[in-house]
Amino acid sequence: MEAFKMRNFSAKIGTLFGGIFGLNETSNVVGKVAQFYEESLPPTKYVKVWYNNKGYVSTVSYMNVLHNMLLRNYSSSLSTVPTRDAIVTVNHPFTPIRKMNDIKFPNDRIGIMIGSTFSTLMALSLLPATIVFFIVSENSSGSKRLQMITGLRLPVYWFANFIWDVFTFILVGFVFVCIFLAFGSWEFVGRENVAVFLSLIFIYSLAIIPWMYTLSFLFERGSSSFVVAASSNVLLGFIPLVVVLSMKIMEKAFLEKLLSRVFLILPQFCLSDGLFNLIQRYTIEETFSDMGLKGQLSIKGPWALTQNSFISLSLHILFHWSHIALIEQRYFIAKAESIREHLAATICRKLKFKLTKTIKPSHEATNLHSITGNACSSSATSATSSNFTDTKHEETRAAQVCYPLICGYII
Repeated sequence: MEAFKMRNFSAKIGTLFGGIFGLNETSNVVGKVAQFYEESLPPTKYVKVWYNNKGYVSTVSYMNVLHNMLLRNYSSSLSTVPTRDAIVTVNHPFTPIRKMNDIKFPNDRIGIMIGSTFSTLMALSLLPATIVFFIVSENSSGSKRLQMITGLRLPVYWFANFIWDVFTFILVGFVFVCIFLAFGSWEFVGRENVAVFLSLIFIYSLAIIPWMYTLSFLFERGSSSFVVAASSNVLLGFIPLVVVLSMKIMEKAFLEKLLSRVFLILPQFCLSDGLFNLIQRYTIEETFSDMGLKGQLSIKGPWALTQNSFISLSLHILFHWSHIALIEQRYFIAKAESIREHLAATICRKLKFKLTKTIKPSHEATNLHSITGNACSSSATSATSSNFTDTKHEETRAAQVCYPLICGYII
């Protein structure tokens, strides 16, 4: 064993204490460290590749020439035999397409998509406004009250109006389809989109009609109700859509997703968002089809893209009909009046406004009772009742004066 150590001592001494930078030796440590730092410094020699950018493949071609030069340089330095190693680069351009210059990509067509959505939204916003006009006109002229007096029940009244208005929406939807077919606008009437488009209009009508019925209770003139309803429908459908698209363009995915969920509380946004998704899907499909890549893009179907709008509109139907039922039962009015009276009474107590008076029998009635006894009790009672009636009358007048003034300040 000792002889083995003595014979191999000179060979093992270089790796006895480890290695530096992958070199299994401890000799010339300073030189190896200097070499390492020298190789870590930025290069002092550069190779530049010049190319003409009018040739679309010139960049790749000349970079490949440089890489082959470097490869053969390193290969020849490691071997005495000339090498024929090479890097081969192959370019596969798109198949020539007719009307290549006419292709418009989705990012370039955002303005067109927004314009198509706005035009359709405008038409579908004016129609519900006419519903408000007729309902308010019936209320202001007394026609609705006359129908109630003659025996018409409220559920029958609202159901008849609702059926007529839904039928009007369905008719307008088919008119839309005919117009789009005549002008070749396949965004909504394509083979895959037409069923979704008609279903979206139908479910939107079921949601927006009770919304308009609820809005009719706020107006007394039909003209003002029409203007407010039409403008609010357009703005509530268009402005949230622009905000969501702005977040998408600025690549703020979290805000885009959040706002697109929050704005679903508006049936107008549900419609505009569904229409825009249909247009966007059709545009992307047509663009890839013109590039010869039809069927190579995985994209959601039209039903999947609009499912959030359908779910939200269904919830709107239940909510607004419940709201109308509560309004017709005078629930909110009774609740508001009770709250108003409670606040007025509380303020009157705080201000120490004396609305009541202590009822005391008159001096004459007391003397009369002491002289005549039971025979005069009826006269005393009538005198006291008369005094009580006068007091209540004064209380009522005070309340009629006090409550409107205080409630005016409360409101």
